Amino acid sequence: MASAFDLDSNLVSILLVEDDEADAALVERLLLRSSECNFVFSTASTLAAALRLVHENEFHVILLDLGLPDSQGLDAVHCLHASSPETPIVVFTGHEEEETALQAIHSGAQEYLSKSHLMSGLLQRVIRHSIARQRKLQQALTMSLVDSLTGVGNRRLFDTEISRRLKDWERHQISFCLAMLDIDHFKKVNDTFGHASGDSALRATADIVQSNLRSADSVMRFGGEEFAILMPITALEPACLVIERIRERVALNEIPAIGENVHISAGIAQIQHADSLQGILERADSALYAAKSNGRDCCFVNNGNESVHALSLLATSP
Repeated sequence: MASAFDLDSNLVSILLVEDDEADAALVERLLLRSSECNFVFSTASTLAAALRLVHENEFHVILLDLGLPDSQGLDAVHCLHASSPETPIVVFTGHEEEETALQAIHSGAQEYLSKSHLMSGLLQRVIRHSIARQRKLQQALTMSLVDSLTGVGNRRLFDTEISRRLKDWERHQISFCLAMLDIDHFKKVNDTFGHASGDSALRATADIVQSNLRSADSVMRFGGEEFAILMPITALEPACLVIERIRERVALNEIPAIGENVHISAGIAQIQHADSLQGILERADSALYAAKSNGRDCCFVNNGNESVHALSLLATSP
């Protein structure tokens, strides 16, 4: 994963993926001539080694030769871009590979350079411009995944994140819990105090949820007054503790715009064997409906068979 790059900084971390030692040495020599930037190199001669380095380290840019011994065509571009989509990739090409280079850009690379035209100044400019363009793309992508009213993730981010969690479950059995939260009597807030006050209640609730999650958890506005929380590597009992803490703190917080407190109801479900997106959503919604039907301002858990009060589950856990 790449860290954010400050164009005013002179430190640039590079992953150089090149199986030809002479070519790799040439690239390093050209960049070390720079008086503007301090280039720090990690090198890999295979795609497998490059993927390990990307997983373990942060790089500002990847310089990639397509002729690796363990990849064909654009495989390396696809794999590295999928592993670290926020890291710009600059592809090195041979004399007659311009069409392949253009395909590489369509596959996620930022730029390409012919090995026959490598010069110190040109290589440095391409690297800096690739990093700058990638940063702008990442900023635009981030904005497209944020709910403009509350500042938390939006429905698009939820769809992306839960798809990733489902893949982790299918491939590696990495469990997760989904919680659906809903502000109680939100229509009454809008009708009584106006939509601007309702917006204030949404923002305040989102802030409380965000500040009381663990570092690995994520919250997205699912729609209207409903929020979704994804809690990876989490069983039902610790998930209940997180959501109960959020529920209690929301209830204690007065919304200045309305001079009153709001309350939330919540439903939690844990991923189960052979589960699907529809399956876990339906069970979390079922638990939320049970919470609404049992007086609101509470949390229910769907254990696969029925929805039970979260406090009763916590009371029986060791």
